[in-house]
Amino acid sequence: MSKELGLAWIWMRSSQWMARKVLEQVGFRWELRRAGDLKIGLWRKKFKTRPLAPLVSLRRIVLIPGFGDSSLSWFGVISALIPVLRKEHDELVLFEFPGFLGFLAKEKSFDSMEHLSTRVYEILDTLGPRTLIGHSLGGWLAALYAADCGSGARTSMSGPDKLILINPGGVITDELGGRNLKESLREVFGSDPEKGVQLWRKLIFGKEPLWFPVFASEMRRFLTRRETREFIESVGDEYLLMEKLANIRAEVRFVWGELDALFPPELAEVWIKHLTIQREEQHLSKPFALIIRGVGHSPHIESAVKTTAALARVMGNGTATEPRGKLSARWWRVVGVPELPD
Repeated sequence: MSKELGLAWIWMRSSQWMARKVLEQVGFRWELRRAGDLKIGLWRKKFKTRPLAPLVSLRRIVLIPGFGDSSLSWFGVISALIPVLRKEHDELVLFEFPGFLGFLAKEKSFDSMEHLSTRVYEILDTLGPRTLIGHSLGGWLAALYAADCGSGARTSMSGPDKLILINPGGVITDELGGRNLKESLREVFGSDPEKGVQLWRKLIFGKEPLWFPVFASEMRRFLTRRETREFIESVGDEYLLMEKLANIRAEVRFVWGELDALFPPELAEVWIKHLTIQREEQHLSKPFALIIRGVGHSPHIESAVKTTAALARVMGNGTATEPRGKLSARWWRVVGVPELPD
């Protein structure tokens, strides 16, 4: 192990140990789900206990992080949102994937989209989320699951009532960077790991945090894993969402970084256009997006404050620290509806 990699690993393990202790102190419970030799972690926190009628489940809100990301990077945003979340939910659940840069970093990761999506759907079936939040790959999986439920493919599940997608994958057009994305991914996973890491950092950040270079060696390790490469190669056209969006029955809201170089924010309009088809006939609300200014593909890391405020807004709740009026216009622009009421 190189000195750089060793220091990064020590820093990460120390951070995880401290984070785990803090999370347990504030009421989070760690749960591990297994599928053979593969694991998925769940951080769970109950907000309150209320009397439930027979066959009535807890109102859960579930967050699925992105490719290579960890629930750890979301705890700052989520913690600030808890006063909002607990108004309409009884429990919060955050996914943690194996092999990614988080609590299960050393575990074997999923080597195909089929294996990952199947296991995620099975877990979501047991959770029955009322609200489902997903970032990047997590948003892609969340939308696929909602479409599956809406199409009747999952006969026992009606799907989430609300879907909040943050810089989601799954909708790609050649006009909006589809060809460039495929070429970029070939370079990221090419023969030069260092070049791949540098390119990946440009794709996932509009403005990279000053502290992130500490984890560059861990990112290199993740990107060069055999399972990571096999996973990317396994993602075929059958997982694209364009033809499946009409099946989504949930209320859909987007949060998107305007500097996203992986999935350009203009894709929000493509999502909204295809989601809007037939929604009026089904009495479903029209989707809209908040495009956060000055951040890229990882808004929760680049600006936790703006991301927290944007998520509070799309959830339909106000907070004392939420930007209003002119400040709101400085932080984001709205796509899909003329404006949001202050």
